[in-house]
Amino acid sequence: MKSIYKQTFYPSNKGKFEKDFLEAADQDSKVERIIKIEHYRHLFACLYYIRQDGMLAPYYPDFMLKIGDEIFVVETKGKESGTLDWIKRINELKPDDRMNTEWSYVLLTDSDFYRHKKQNANIKEILDICKLTRNISEGVLF
Repeated sequence: MKSIYKQTFYPSNKGKFEKDFLEAADQDSKVERIIKIEHYRHLFACLYYIRQDGMLAPYYPDFMLKIGDEIFVVETKGKESGTLDWIKRINELKPDDRMNTEWSYVLLTDSDFYRHKKQNANIKEILDICKLTRNISEGVLF
């Protein structure tokens, strides 16, 4: 596996989807690294956002993948939680301070994953298709 861990756990709800995604990423030769974010183990991946009630709350995405000169922060449960702003701030850093990579945020649903996988798309193609941008998030065409 392209993770530093010998075993990667996945939840019982949507667990099949996460397991299938991990296996597909592991088998894809373009994927260099993958990590399943665990709340108690990966504090570096904690993003803070302001909830609707004005309180600060932690948020952990589901996965991070490195493919070439890109890092994909992947969420499978449909949450945005200010992550686009965090990704924007990362990409504004000097290239050396962001591992010389471009960061992207991906909202990946099980239906999108399986539909594109069935069409023989590789992991990068799937992630590129499902990238979330500010315009898409806000429903702006241009």
